[in-house]
Amino acid sequence: MRHLKEKIIEITSAAMEIAESVIAAIMLLIVFLGIGYLGSRLISIFGTHFLLDSKEIHYLLDIVLTVFIIVELFRITIAYILDKDVMHTVLEAALVALARKIILYEFDKYGIYGALALSILTVVLVIAYYMVGKEEVKM
Repeated sequence: MRHLKEKIIEITSAAMEIAESVIAAIMLLIVFLGIGYLGSRLISIFGTHFLLDSKEIHYLLDIVLTVFIIVELFRITIAYILDKDVMHTVLEAALVALARKIILYEFDKYGIYGALALSILTVVLVIAYYMVGKEEVKM
C-alpha cells in the first residue's frame, strides 16, 4: 500500500511539473503574440500617418503595459517552477498592473471613487512591498 501511495505521489508530481512547464510556455507564447500584435498595430498606424493622436497613444500604451504585465506573470511562473519565493515578484507584477491602471485611468468612466480606490490600493501595495523587502533583509 505504501509503495502505491509513493508511486501516485511520484506520478502526480511529474504531471504537475509538466503542467507548470506548459503554462510557462503558453505565457511566453502570449508575450511574443502580444509583441507581434503591437508591431502590427504600429505598422498599421504608421502606414497611414506619422503623428499619433491621444487615442492612439492611449491604445498603444495599453498594449505595451499589458505585455509588461504578462512578462511579470511569466517571471512569477518561472520563480514558482524554480521553487523560489514568489511574493516579491507577485508584488512587482501587482505594481506594474496598478501603474497601468493609473496611467490609463479614465476619470469620466470611473470618477472620484475609482481614483480613491486606486489610491488606497497604491498605499497598500507600497506598504506590502516595503514589508516584504524588509523581511528579506532580515533573512
